[in-house]
Amino acid sequence: MFFLGTWAINWCERIQEKILSSCFSCLEWKLIPFILKIFAFIRSLPFEYWRKQTNVFPTNALEERQGSSSSINDEAVQRVREIHPCMQRLHKLENLLEEINKKPAEIPAEKDRMLHQSLNRIKSVEVDLEKTKRVLHATVLKQLEITELVDNLKESSFHVSIT
Repeated sequence: MFFLGTWAINWCERIQEKILSSCFSCLEWKLIPFILKIFAFIRSLPFEYWRKQTNVFPTNALEERQGSSSSINDEAVQRVREIHPCMQRLHKLENLLEEINKKPAEIPAEKDRMLHQSLNRIKSVEVDLEKTKRVLHATVLKQLEITELVDNLKESSFHVSIT
């Protein structure tokens, strides 16, 4: 019984023999090693893997497999136990994502109105603070002027009383 791989190998060997015997005088000496390397490469390819694999089990193998099915079931149960928490977490995340997607992307009108009112109050407080700052600055300038006038009066009254 010939397999595809052995048939291909035999075919390549026959072609190699024909080339070496009949066309040896036709080819240049540099081409012959190149062709031999190509054929060697083709021979080294695993033709067995290219064939379609058929899973035929004799009855003994089926019985052995049924005997080992309990260990396979134990492994499957263990894998399910390992995967189950991950699946639960994934399901929770999917539910959260659905809830987030259901929520509207825009701010409700009432909250938007409240934000605008708060912003207006903040702006009015800033204006009031600026006015207060200007009044305090003017008051400080007046106090400095008054202090300077009082000092000048004291000096002039001191000079007048000394003379």
